[in-house]
Amino acid sequence: MNLITYGFFGEDEAQRLFLRNYLLQLRDLLGKPEVTFTPNEDFHGRFRVVNKQQVDALFAEAGLQGFLSYHLHLYFVGRDCDHHNQKDCTNLRKAMELKMDPRWRDRTIVFVPVQCIEHWLWYLKWNRENPGVTKNVNLENQSNADAKLAVYGRKKSTLKYSQPIVEELTALIPVDWLCTRSESFRAFHQKTVASVTQILA
Repeated sequence: MNLITYGFFGEDEAQRLFLRNYLLQLRDLLGKPEVTFTPNEDFHGRFRVVNKQQVDALFAEAGLQGFLSYHLHLYFVGRDCDHHNQKDCTNLRKAMELKMDPRWRDRTIVFVPVQCIEHWLWYLKWNRENPGVTKNVNLENQSNADAKLAVYGRKKSTLKYSQPIVEELTALIPVDWLCTRSESFRAFHQKTVASVTQILA
C-alpha cells in the first residue's frame, strides 16, 4: 500500500499542521519514501472542531464515521492536556483510546501534548536556536501563555499570523531528539510508527 489516507480531529490548526508535516517526514524515517500520507479533506470538512469540549464529546463518533464512511486508514485525535503532569496526560490519552471502537483502536492515534501543542513547537524552536547543545531543558512545566509567547511572540495569535510560524518550525522535525525531550511526543511517535508499520505489513 503506497497511499495511506488519514483523518484528523483536534482542537486547532497548529495540531493539524504539525501532524501533516510530521507525516511527510515519517515516510523517510521509516525508509518508505514511496508511501504518501493524504488527509481526507471530506472528513476534515465535516468534522471541524473549535475547542476541547467538542473533541471530548465527538471524537469517538467521528472516528467511527471516519473508518466506516470515509474509509480512513489512520485516525488522529489531537487534545491539549493544559497542565504539566505527565501522568495525568498519559491517563487522559489512554482513557480516550478506550472510548474508540475496538476494531480500530490500533489505527487510532490520540496525541495529548503536555500543556499544549505549542510546547512541542517551543522545543523545536529551542533546538533550532541552540544547535549542538545537549542540555536537557524542561519546557513543559511552563504555562500555555508562556509557550505561545515563546513560539509566536505574543500570548494570543491569529491563525493568519501563527500558521507560517508553525509551518516553518515543523518543516524539519528532529524526531529522535524531540522523543528524548517530550514523553508525550514520544508516545505519539511510537504509536504512529506501530500503526503505520502494521498497515504496511
